[in-house]
Amino acid sequence: MVKTGEELFEIKRNFYNLQLDRVNNFIDKYTSKITSLDPESHSYARVQQEIKTYEAKREELKGNLEFARIPNEKDSSNRIDIMKEFPKQIKDSIPDGCPIVFHGNDNIGKVREILKSGGLLTPEQRGVNYTSFATQIDVTSKNDIRVSCEYAEPGVDSCLPYGAIFAFMPEKVEEEKVLKSKGSEVEQGVNGVNFREEPDRLISIITTLENISTIKQWCGEYGIPSNKVHTHEAFLEEVNDLINGKTEPSKVENLDKGFLKDQQKELFPDEYSNKEISIDNNIDEPQQENEEEEEEGFGLKFNADHN
Repeated sequence: MVKTGEELFEIKRNFYNLQLDRVNNFIDKYTSKITSLDPESHSYARVQQEIKTYEAKREELKGNLEFARIPNEKDSSNRIDIMKEFPKQIKDSIPDGCPIVFHGNDNIGKVREILKSGGLLTPEQRGVNYTSFATQIDVTSKNDIRVSCEYAEPGVDSCLPYGAIFAFMPEKVEEEKVLKSKGSEVEQGVNGVNFREEPDRLISIITTLENISTIKQWCGEYGIPSNKVHTHEAFLEEVNDLINGKTEPSKVENLDKGFLKDQQKELFPDEYSNKEISIDNNIDEPQQENEEEEEEGFGLKFNADHN
């Protein structure tokens, strides 16, 4: 017999509570155990790491209980379509020379913590000594964004909202390995990025309609550009408009000119070889025939004539 949304919600909420109780018991157990160990010993370090692991899991479960809700049929259907269609749409839309990377997170509570911290930061950048954890940020390129999409989806039957996909530019020294990536993820990941300090590197926070207003609010609270929060459909529309030259000229007003010039030349060297990119403060002045158009959109700059 098919369960109703209310019944599924009760089952999932009870399950998350049960898991939380078990995790708390493990934390108590290891916290008690560590008091009898030599702080300089290998055992102490191992148990300390176990405690940190369970503490992270506890925060995740608290987030599940905070954000769990009765599933919505339309939302679930949309999320299934995203998994099926979005990876191919991204691969077809993003130019081959663009090293944009994607990081998916399926826990909306963790998305809030990422924004609160300022961005996607490595353990070293956060001042945390997690020796058994990845030291870089796991990302995918447009060729393997399917993995990021999977990591952003907690499961349509989880009674949890969709998470988010962070789209951003890697450091310049990392761009080559991103463009060469053909596997399931970019090898060894990329260094972290603080979106408060480098807002130009944040391209978009991609999520479902259900989360848009919430994530925008968090961005406002934590000093991250809220206009870079998009649904999957809106993100694709922005990318296509930039490529096809349909972006409104007014969006060029706040260009970081140096960033634009460098990015245009580096992302599309064939397009810009032996060409000069003109950046004019007076955006209302009509451009000369055959002159390159410049589009900022939501942070990623494209040549408007690029196909």
